[in-house]
Amino acid sequence: KLVVPLATVSIIAVDQPRPSHRLRNMSNLQIRSIRSPFDDSQLASLAVAALSRADSMGLLSRRITCLDESAMEQLEMGMMEADIG
Repeated sequence: KLVVPLATVSIIAVDQPRPSHRLRNMSNLQIRSIRSPFDDSQLASLAVAALSRADSMGLLSRRITCLDESAMEQLEMGMMEADIG
């Protein structure tokens, strides 16, 4: 019967390679046009930042090609479905 001290087991566990992490493909955000009120550069920048973060979190259910009210509605729906906010 082989007896392994607990300290040896914990060292072995620490030395195991870490699992590789997958990077999400942010394919749902492909903005080709912008509509009012997002034609303001500051508002557009904030909206794109929020949509990019939502896409990286998997909250966007469909592709967004136009930065408009419907894009922000999709962001809101994704957050509601994930119980965020």
